Parts: sequence; C-alpha cells; structure tokens
Amino acid sequence: MKNRERTDFNKHLASIWKRPLKADTELIAIDPGDKYTGVAFFATNDDGEWYCQDAQEFDPQEFEDALAELILTPAPEPPPIIVFEIFRLYGDKAQLQTGSEFLTSQTIGVIKYLVRVHNEHAARHARAEETGGLMSCEQPGGRCHDPALAPQEITLVRQRADDKKPAKGICNKKKIKSVARPIAKAEYGNRDHIVDAELHGWFYILKTLEGKAAK
Repeated sequence: MKNRERTDFNKHLASIWKRPLKADTELIAIDPGDKYTGVAFFATNDDGEWYCQDAQEFDPQEFEDALAELILTPAPEPPPIIVFEIFRLYGDKAQLQTGSEFLTSQTIGVIKYLVRVHNEHAARHARAEETGGLMSCEQPGGRCHDPALAPQEITLVRQRADDKKPAKGICNKKKIKSVARPIAKAEYGNRDHIVDAELHGWFYILKTLEGKAAK
C-alpha cells in the first residue's frame, strides 16, 4: 500500500469510531446484522466490578474495517474476550431469506477469521518464548518490537439470539441500567443492535464470569 493510500485508509479508520476507543476495554460484545452491527464495550473498575463503557453501531463494511484495526494492529492491544451472536436459519424463516447473500453470516466469518489470525500470531510468540527464539516482528521496527505489544490470545464466545431474553431479566433484577439504550435513541434512530450487543455482554459476564456490575 502506498504511503498516501495508507494515510487515507488510517483517516478512514479513525473516522469510523464514533468515540475514541478506551485502552482498558476488557470485553466487546457484537450483534451482527445485514444492515447494521452493534458493538458494546465493557471493562472493570478498581473494585473489579463490570460496567458498559460505550456502545456504537456500524454498517457491515465499517465494522469489518474497525475490527481489523482493533485486532490486527499491536496498539492498543485488543480486548481479551469477544462475544458475538451466532446466525441460524430457522425453517419458518427460510423462505424469507430466498435470494439473500446472508451478510450477517459473512460478518461472523470476518470476526472468526480475524480472531484466528491474531491467535495464531499469539501462539507463535508463545512458542518462540518457550524456546528462547525471537520472531521477525520483534526486531527493531517490527510491529511487536516492544515486549508490551506481544499479542495475547483472544477468547471468542458464541451466544444464541435467545440468550438476550434471560440477560434482560437478569439486568432488570440486578437493576443494571442500560448504557446502550439512550445512545440508540439519540444516535441510531432507536435501532436495537447496540442494545442487543450490550445484553450479550452482560449475559456472558453475569453467567460465565460471575461478575458483579458496578453501581
């Protein structure tokens, strides 16, 4: 890629994020869709309590570019956990999908591929460290030249669409206030993709990590 093209692409990536990414993000949850993809960002505070930092919506291509930047560039380090809603075609909906390009499943394919590339890179680093070797990307000027930039494995979590219902009940019971809902109303025409992404994040945190929500 020529320098001018790279500069233009970097500007394009910077413009995708509605608000700057936070370096302390520990989990992102994704609700992929044909027209829009919702993403919710989570972290823990000093007391170890989880909270939703932000939620943003993208069109499919924007999301793929943004995720590639997040996962494949060494700084900031991508979050260690990525949760996404799987796509399933049910018999009673099959006819409605006639002629569909299944863009949701294509987006999921991009998520899985990017995480696999990152994890394979992290595994090579781990093997090199065990044997006392040095990878080419760790040489001066390489993407991993700073030991702090050594990639860590990402845990990729698949969740069902119907996990959102119990997640909503748990959040209501625990009086967890939605961060995504007012953003959806103010910025995205009240579409529910970021709200669904937030619910997927909370479902994993509260059911699997047994986390506690910040007050």
